[in-house]
Amino acid sequence: MKHKKWRWIVLIFLLVLTAAIYFGVNIAAPYGIIIPLRVDPANHGEKYWHPSHPSFYNLNYDTLDIVTDDSIHLAGYWVKPRQSDSLKGSFIFLHGISSCKEVFLEFASFLADQGVGSVLFDLRAHGKSGGQFNTYGYHEKRDVAVVNQFIKKQEPNLAVGVWGNSLGGAIAYQSLAYDTTLDFGVIQSTFARLPQIVDDYGKRIIGFRIPGLANYALEKASRIADFPGFEVVPANSCKEITQPVYVMHGDQDINIDISYGRENFDNIPHSHKVWYTVEGADHYDLPRKASVHVNEVVIPWAIHQMENKRK
Repeated sequence: MKHKKWRWIVLIFLLVLTAAIYFGVNIAAPYGIIIPLRVDPANHGEKYWHPSHPSFYNLNYDTLDIVTDDSIHLAGYWVKPRQSDSLKGSFIFLHGISSCKEVFLEFASFLADQGVGSVLFDLRAHGKSGGQFNTYGYHEKRDVAVVNQFIKKQEPNLAVGVWGNSLGGAIAYQSLAYDTTLDFGVIQSTFARLPQIVDDYGKRIIGFRIPGLANYALEKASRIADFPGFEVVPANSCKEITQPVYVMHGDQDINIDISYGRENFDNIPHSHKVWYTVEGADHYDLPRKASVHVNEVVIPWAIHQMENKRK
């Protein structure tokens, strides 16, 4: 009787384990790749400790509702300089995965004092924007082009740069290659190949690498979201970039290895590019540890690109 009882226990355990593995591989992993957490700063105060609305910074801004080519509504703000006649150029800011436009508000306030505008918007499937799936730049690069067109319709001669962090950096690279009317880019901490980074994140989550698992999950995610995930390769997009680019990456980044950032940078064919290693910075504290360099070097570099456009 005891042996029979143990056989049933083992059988039930194996059934539960099989169901868990099936769920993880066929549902949790694929959907986890393409459906990010939607963050509302009002409900995530521990992460977004700073004020989460332009009015808190006394900004001159317009609320945006931009419609993409596939009819998705993107929620955003266009923050303008505090002195309306001082506009030198504008950034389009692209946030990381499971983040939102509000993370750039404090920086936008700083830029407003420098005569630089900022367009902040929630990427599709993020924040208050529409869309169900994150496609890592495949569709998002077209969204950025629509935002750029909107700005230049209002200000035809304005220099517009794209600033991307992490996921936003990958989108920025693809956007620069796709839309040559973007004038320059600033990129922080991004990956080189989507299949590679999916594999890396899978290993970090479960503690070890299972051959073929990441590719299987990405293939299924690609079918669900209807995009070619294996073709999302910022390193290849970099080969087509002709605009000036400033790239930053932390040397302690365990989420996205600095070698990926360096590969992207090396693939940019022209000499109008700058690389900066942020010493001691990991993936999440790079903006803080690079803040002095950004304020004293990167922003003057960007303003120089804007002034070149105006000449």
